[in-house]
Amino acid sequence: MQTLWVKFDRVFFKTVTDVFLCVVYILPNNPSGLKFDEEDIFEILETDIFEFQAKGKVIICGDFNCRTGNLPDCIINDNVENYVFHFEDDTYNEIDAGDQMIRRVSKDTKVNSSGRRLLSICGRTGLRIVNGRIGDDSNIGDFTFCNSQGQSVIDYFLCDDSMFDSVQSFSILSFNEFSMHAPIKFCLNMSYEDTYLYETPQVIHKIVWDSSDDIRLTQFRHLISESVVVFDEMVNEISEPNQECIDSVVQGMSDILYNQAYSVFGKSIRTLPYANKEKFTGDDWFDEKCKQSKRNFNSFRNRFMREPNIENRTAFLRNRKIYNQVKRRARLSHQLKEGKQLADSLKRNPRKFWRNLKRVNSKGINSKNDPFSVNEFFSHFEKLLQGDEGNQSSHMSNNVDDLNDDFLDDCFSVDEVKSAISKLKRNKSVGLDKICAEIFLECNDVLSPVLTKLFNHIYSSGVYPSVWAECVIVPVPKKANPKMLMILEVLL
Repeated sequence: MQTLWVKFDRVFFKTVTDVFLCVVYILPNNPSGLKFDEEDIFEILETDIFEFQAKGKVIICGDFNCRTGNLPDCIINDNVENYVFHFEDDTYNEIDAGDQMIRRVSKDTKVNSSGRRLLSICGRTGLRIVNGRIGDDSNIGDFTFCNSQGQSVIDYFLCDDSMFDSVQSFSILSFNEFSMHAPIKFCLNMSYEDTYLYETPQVIHKIVWDSSDDIRLTQFRHLISESVVVFDEMVNEISEPNQECIDSVVQGMSDILYNQAYSVFGKSIRTLPYANKEKFTGDDWFDEKCKQSKRNFNSFRNRFMREPNIENRTAFLRNRKIYNQVKRRARLSHQLKEGKQLADSLKRNPRKFWRNLKRVNSKGINSKNDPFSVNEFFSHFEKLLQGDEGNQSSHMSNNVDDLNDDFLDDCFSVDEVKSAISKLKRNKSVGLDKICAEIFLECNDVLSPVLTKLFNHIYSSGVYPSVWAECVIVPVPKKANPKMLMILEVLL
């Protein structure tokens, strides 16, 4: 059996709950003596259905190789309480037409063992076969498979009966030359704009630099070399350096540098602002013992759900306890190992250490419990920067001429700019202009002359770009956070 599960996020698709679509293929009944695996394929499918039904709505479609005929896929008289005779008033409860299950019709009247297993799964999980019930296939149940031996219905679309109203169309298309199976076409309308408020997912555009990719580096250098001519023209047009002119040139150069870098190393990342969900990493702690214990638990759970007697209930509870114990031991062992690796990386790889520490911090600490507010932070540094004129040293000279220095007042040279660029560090956070240091490091020889001209214009005029006065400040308090210490103590 082969299955593929796809999640349709409730926020992105504006649905009340998440919708899980499963595309399935089940091998035919004993083809040419082929033996199935030791695990029951239908039991695996049923386990997956129960698991995803706990998270949202479930839809299944594909080639089941099951022939179900016209047998019911639900429990007969499941709504028998609606027919109970009322002795007090000698009447029956009336049933609304909407509460009655839509009758299923199929042209294929034969049933095989796999079909009975599928019908049993439908009865236990609440899923219903849409074929022969809805849309163009209503009261028809057209064939979905055709070969030299005849026709049959072995391809199905299953969903909960509460979703029937959401199935806008369903049809079995004509057979074609590509397959012996007829295509199944369906359309769902799961939108609930009036009942669910959502936020549109955001897309963040960023530069992910890769210094090991020589091909892309060569392509980027070529683009910057072509742009230097434009940079030089922009700087030469600075006739009267004023604030507007300097800001325009700096912004124009920054935009070109960013666009050229993004065209080569750019990446778009979709984020969901509605929740701080962690990226699923596959649960590294979930080892083979956990997987085996989970299989045993699922097997006994499904057996108990099919036959709810005392013996099966006892076995189910016992295996559930064992499964939870195995998971706890595996998780604890993994946390100890992860903590040891985190401690070792503090000296060998500090950047990795703080990145992992930030991930741990985001799980257990609420940012709203900061010891100070933004206004307090601003007021503190405002007072600090204002200073006290009375505390100024008396030996400082008020004569501006005494501060002149020919070496400091001299223009910047190309070699000085090259040296300053070469000292930039890689893999650092970008500023508001989103330009990383790697852009200048990879094109130092090309960009240094034009940057030298720009810096000399700015220095000689005393007019500095407005963006140079803008920054993002992230305060890091020196006082230890008790919650952080508690997390480190657990990890280490």
